[in-house]
Amino acid sequence: MAEKSRKHWLEPPTWWTRWRPLRWVAVFVIVGVFASAFMGTSKIIEVRSEPHPETAAFQQRLSPAVNIASEFLSYQNTESVIAALEKRGIGYGESTIRLPEDYRYPPRTISTLTITEFQLL
Repeated sequence: MAEKSRKHWLEPPTWWTRWRPLRWVAVFVIVGVFASAFMGTSKIIEVRSEPHPETAAFQQRLSPAVNIASEFLSYQNTESVIAALEKRGIGYGESTIRLPEDYRYPPRTISTLTITEFQLL
């Protein structure tokens, strides 16, 4: 008796080996599905040479300044706050974050001063 040869499970089906153009159809369908999934995900970056139109309004300060705590006022620059803290001998930590420029927002920098050595009494 002749044994029927069994195909290994990793071997391609007969239609794949018999008709080559069908391979390319399958390959193009798979590539098309992946390409359509990633279409439109690229980001367009716009570079401006002129300042943002709302920069002046964004940097406008209140007048008169609002008293926040004993000698600190709103919109006070960090150098004067640091000088006042050092004059009183209060320890502080400083962190500055420069946010990336975006065409939707004016350029901005956020400075945070944290009091590390504070005595209540």
